[in-house]
Amino acid sequence: MRTPPVRRRADWRWAGARLRLVLAAAFACFGLTRTSLAQPDEGVDGDGGDRTQTASVVSEVSLAVDQFGLGDAARPGGWIGLRVVFQDNTDRPRDIVIQAELRDADGDRPLYERVVTSNPGRRQQTWLYLFLPFDFDPARGLRIVAREVRGETEGVEGAQAAQAVAGRLLGEVARVQSGKPLVQRNEGVLGIVGTSAHGLTLYGSSMQGEAYSPLAHERTEIAAQLAPLDMPDRWMGLAPYEVLVWSNADPAELGPDRARALREWIERGGHLVIVLSVENQVSWTTNQNNLLRDVFPAVEVVTTEGVDLEKYRPLITRQPSRASGRNDPGLALPSAVVVHTFEALASAGEYDAMPILAGPDGECVVSRRLVGQGAVSVVGMGVGSRVLSNFGLPLADTLWNRVLGWRGQFETSTRLGEIATATRGGLSLSNRRDPDILDRGIDAEVNLVGRSLAGVVLAFAVFGLYWVVAGPGGYALLKGTGNQRHAWLGFVGAAALFTAIAWGGATIIKPKQVQVRHVTIVDHVYGQDVDRGRVWASVLIPSYLGARVQVPSDGSDEGLARFTQALAPWQGPREVQIGAGASFPDARAYEVDARSPDTLRVPTRATVKQFQADWAGAPRLAWPTPVAAPESGPPITIDPETNLPRGVLTHGFPVALRDVMIVYVGGQTRIVETSPGTWTDVDGAPTVFSPARTWATNAQNVFPVFTTDGWLPGDSLDLHAAFEAASPAARQMSTFLTGAGGQNFLRRVYHSSFFHQLETPQVGGGQSADRFHRNSTFGLDLSRWLGQPCIIVMGTLDLGEDDEMAIPLDVRVGGSDRRTHPSGTTIVRWVYPLPASPPAWPKPRQDGGDEEPPI
Repeated sequence: MRTPPVRRRADWRWAGARLRLVLAAAFACFGLTRTSLAQPDEGVDGDGGDRTQTASVVSEVSLAVDQFGLGDAARPGGWIGLRVVFQDNTDRPRDIVIQAELRDADGDRPLYERVVTSNPGRRQQTWLYLFLPFDFDPARGLRIVAREVRGETEGVEGAQAAQAVAGRLLGEVARVQSGKPLVQRNEGVLGIVGTSAHGLTLYGSSMQGEAYSPLAHERTEIAAQLAPLDMPDRWMGLAPYEVLVWSNADPAELGPDRARALREWIERGGHLVIVLSVENQVSWTTNQNNLLRDVFPAVEVVTTEGVDLEKYRPLITRQPSRASGRNDPGLALPSAVVVHTFEALASAGEYDAMPILAGPDGECVVSRRLVGQGAVSVVGMGVGSRVLSNFGLPLADTLWNRVLGWRGQFETSTRLGEIATATRGGLSLSNRRDPDILDRGIDAEVNLVGRSLAGVVLAFAVFGLYWVVAGPGGYALLKGTGNQRHAWLGFVGAAALFTAIAWGGATIIKPKQVQVRHVTIVDHVYGQDVDRGRVWASVLIPSYLGARVQVPSDGSDEGLARFTQALAPWQGPREVQIGAGASFPDARAYEVDARSPDTLRVPTRATVKQFQADWAGAPRLAWPTPVAAPESGPPITIDPETNLPRGVLTHGFPVALRDVMIVYVGGQTRIVETSPGTWTDVDGAPTVFSPARTWATNAQNVFPVFTTDGWLPGDSLDLHAAFEAASPAARQMSTFLTGAGGQNFLRRVYHSSFFHQLETPQVGGGQSADRFHRNSTFGLDLSRWLGQPCIIVMGTLDLGEDDEMAIPLDVRVGGSDRRTHPSGTTIVRWVYPLPASPPAWPKPRQDGGDEEPPI
């Protein structure tokens, strides 16, 4: 009679065994599928632990990264390019999506992606562009994946394509790392296209691997031997570079996309320096395949053979000439080289062929063309001579400081050690103060955390009271009155009451409007049709459904085709990462079009997200304008008696321009042959050393800072009267550039605008030398303008929350009924180029030497 139950138990056991077998088979198939799709490579698991990927079946798409940033120069806190090499191992062409995965400050995962068409069995390459956060961990790296395209993508552009294409995983590399250490976040980057360095490697010298140059400020990473074919096809891949020096490479190899990217990088403020040589002269001047011929200065190149470079010695080396009669004869320079000089074409515009440096006979040896916010400079003077390059010449601080508008003394690491020994510790590492980060206040200025603090306080207060009332406090009250039998009813009532309080309070204090707090810098060069700007913004989005944040173009077809806007999640640098790696429990991924990252669809939780936006396009503001002179002459001239500018400016900004600073640049210091200085080394023996003249600008550079109510719209500003009203001491640019530290946020941003011209440490300077760094304002430096005559006007605009230009770059937060309410600091910088005036050469002395002005 008990048999049936036993049989039923056996049936259940058999059913359970069969179920376990089915589940095991399913998990085995699932694991085999995942393994077969994995790329054999070492990586990290989701918790950051080391693991090794293995695969029994080759992945459908093989992936690798051969450039972690152009020239493997990647700096955290900015845009970089990744060149991905991929191979589709199937037998049919198809569209695939390649993604690079990072984490933002909320733990969400931006997927920078690009759709490519595979050619089966062949190695292909493509560029991805991504914003590398300050807290990027090089040891952890980033993840690169290839996915199947889901649906049709033809005709779909930008963010819409990003939303539609990610499908089945085809291959991955779980940990992609740079081939060499990352550029530190406070180091600059200078690129050399070609194989000749022309003495520029001295900018990368340091002592004991420190991230600064002992006799300057930040160290500059030199990315040498870049090839035109290896250049990126979007300007974001060039963003780490402030200067590109084009050596002996053929520009015709760029092709349309790379040439367009380089052009946009220049228009956004980049400085392309072309060293003209026998090898590349034809490529730049006559080759029809060179798509950058129109940005080359409008000059006729005059080629002269058999020139003795001795005549240009003060621009090539600090060593005195043998004819000077001094006891330390310098290196003999080549006496028969090919020299290129430049003559402006008759058709050249006012800013198309500006002479920056001239030789002793008045011949132009460096010419410049203004291109948007940037410039293209061409250098002749035989600098391209291989003999000079073999000796590391010309020196950085004799020629290149004048061309680039930089300041500082640059030596080899060996020579720096010798100087430190000879000057009894005057160059030691121990006497350098901690670096002063000039732009460190940006994250504090845009901080919106206080706006959501009320909600956090309310949540803790309500929960605390609820715990007391619904818990021990309520029970004690009921027990004291003899009603403890109603404890359950009291608990339900307390829960209902505090639910209503929490719901009602949250509804009352919940933000109803999109709020934006920003710091914006916008630049304009008079006579150019391109403005550029950068926005750092905190955006409070009162929604849990996600948001669309966009940096639109100016709306014209030309603007949409001409410039690629860039928007990225941003968080200011932290010396100590508090809560690093923390994230929301519902952290999600969101796609970013790596080709055109102008739109982000980000997850939101009624909290604050931070962004950085880089914009360029047609001018949007009514910038200052010089009033035409009555005699129809130049609107701004230089008074020969006072050496101050004469002219009148007016502007059409909607509000007054406040915190106004005007800088007049008269030109560079005259060229001299530097006299050697003598120090005594530790053994008492004299050591001869030639200190560099670190100024690249004229002593007549002046500036006043107005502390009045500001410059009202439509009012006339008399430049000559404004400068004369300032005291002579206040009119010295050196006074401003020396006092960079310890100022308020606005003054510090003004100082960072001339970063490469700030006062530098001197040999034997002791402990008074300050060292300045920057983190977020790379690419916004105006120091190049201090190497040529110009007028610079800087100020702030208080546009108000209701003005549509409160963020001139028009960063929008999507939503059908949401309105953006911005507030913050808008800094405008206007440059008026004056007629070029190359620095003078010393007059010959009667004894055959050179007449040197007093220093």
